[in-house]
Amino acid sequence: MSNLLEINNLTVQFRGEGGWFTAVDDVSLALAQGETLGIVGESCSGKSVTALSILRLHAPSTTRPTGQILYSGKDMLTMTPRALRAIRAGNRDDLPGPDVVAQSGLTIADQIGETLRIHQQLDARTSRQRAIELLELVRIPTRAPRR
Repeated sequence: MSNLLEINNLTVQFRGEGGWFTAVDDVSLALAQGETLGIVGESCSGKSVTALSILRLHAPSTTRPTGQILYSGKDMLTMTPRALRAIRAGNRDDLPGPDVVAQSGLTIADQIGETLRIHQQLDARTSRQRAIELLELVRIPTRAPRR
């Protein structure tokens, strides 16, 4: 089975006041048709930049992506704006439209707690406590380490 999405050595830089800075450095991954990938990391670790780079949704004048983003074998970084618009809109029979979900800004405990509130009809305090218990059970820290 060939990969639907393959990212090879993706580096993304943004222009800032002091020049270019690297937001994503040398990311590679592969995803086959029907697979789901979750990208998890600290705030500002490059999750959203990576996801938005797949569809080239950053301003070209202030962004410099390098590497390769192959979608159904076609390099997204070398496509024309018209071809990109067709893929984003899902208007290509040979290229299924991707489902990209960017980060929500909620902590993992908040997200689990929200699910517990909805599906188990728990109040906010109880659902948060249960979410923390579940995270501790699988040894996922509920607080970021101090730097």
